[in-house]
Amino acid sequence: MKNIIFPIEVKKREFNAKVLLAHFILSTKNIEVSVYIGHYKKIKSIVNLCAKDGSVILLKGISCYESFYRRLKDFNSSPHLLQEEGNIFSKNILKFYKVASVFGYIKFIDKIYLWSKNARNFWKNYIKNNLNRKKFIVTGHPRFDLPKIIFSKKERKYILINTTFALANALVNVENEVQNAEFLKRSLEKHNRKFKPDSLHLEKKILIKFISGIEIMLQHFPNEKFLLRPHPGENPEFYRKYFMKYTNINISENSSLSEVLNETKFVIHPGCTTAIEASFQGIISICYCPILDKRNIQFLPFMLSYKCKDQSKLVSLSQDILKKKKSYINKISIIKKYIDNINYYSAKKISAEIIKYKLPNKTSFFYTKIKWTVLDIFFHIRNYPNYIFKYIFFEKFRKTMQQQKIREFYKIPYIKEHEIKNLLEKYKLFFKKKYNYKIIELENNFFKIEKI
Repeated sequence: MKNIIFPIEVKKREFNAKVLLAHFILSTKNIEVSVYIGHYKKIKSIVNLCAKDGSVILLKGISCYESFYRRLKDFNSSPHLLQEEGNIFSKNILKFYKVASVFGYIKFIDKIYLWSKNARNFWKNYIKNNLNRKKFIVTGHPRFDLPKIIFSKKERKYILINTTFALANALVNVENEVQNAEFLKRSLEKHNRKFKPDSLHLEKKILIKFISGIEIMLQHFPNEKFLLRPHPGENPEFYRKYFMKYTNINISENSSLSEVLNETKFVIHPGCTTAIEASFQGIISICYCPILDKRNIQFLPFMLSYKCKDQSKLVSLSQDILKKKKSYINKISIIKKYIDNINYYSAKKISAEIIKYKLPNKTSFFYTKIKWTVLDIFFHIRNYPNYIFKYIFFEKFRKTMQQQKIREFYKIPYIKEHEIKNLLEKYKLFFKKKYNYKIIELENNFFKIEKI
């Protein structure tokens, strides 16, 4: 029995793509397989459960803790990395990443799935020999499969607004979190990045100007319906309060982009990857940047969009799009350089790589379980008293911890069995595949999908 684990950190961004991966694995003939899908914070118990037969676990980012990988290896779990950002960062972030020490941890990762050949070139400094070279596979990303999978045509009824103000409108106070969250301090250090208050202040200015422009749009187009999707790290209540007097806008923090795009007329964004997904469906995007900083904007969404800086231009561009005076400009040739799965399904390619990966044979985990139980006990003895002390006596620390819990809820409010089943059945119908499976809820927000 092969076990494959798909942790989910942000439901609205990852869920549909992870279930698509599960579909391609379950539809593969002549294999006994179980797919585990659910909340990323429950990885430890699921890996332990799968230790006897071993497992492949698909991570979305590089952990900055060596002990995390050693635990996986000890429990016969092979970490694979699905590159999340694809190196379409801003120029400033790319500059920092080129010397980031976090890449030293790739020695613990067995396979790395990259967005494109361009992304592979970015990693070339870490591909030092034939052994390493086999780790890096260009597969594209399953999130860009989703716009190609249209279950049924729907009315184009929304003007979609996607925001990316995860600093200026953060669910967790950024300055407090940098001071009080040890994992964030370590992550910033390993990524060769520092929190800069100037970046926060600039983003706040852009946010205020951006939503002011959206307010003008609501007034100018009272008969149009607007749908605003905040970034997963943003506070959606800020937008609800700001736009509370308008009836033609809805704030949706849980909606999946692949589902929303089917009902979208065009997209307004401040430099968001939504423009890429929209391009796959031939949907026009406007990059509305009231304050434009070319070194800190994601360059591919910027390239794929109509651009404007002032409110009057935003309104006139929108009018032209609604009146069909502006049309979608096909830029697939540009996208291909950064996203490889233009003409194939990334999820199918990745699932094939996972299935053929051979795990080492391990038979006994008695001492392994004792070892990690003891290490966990020592970890809690060493850290828990300090945590309790700071929680009681330091208000900023306490508030940061409380805000982090709220953020976790927004990122993964729930995962339900019927959601998994509904998506799998839709994928089976779309791809004309037949297979049988059963879904077992192992614990809250984590499921086993067993092929039968």
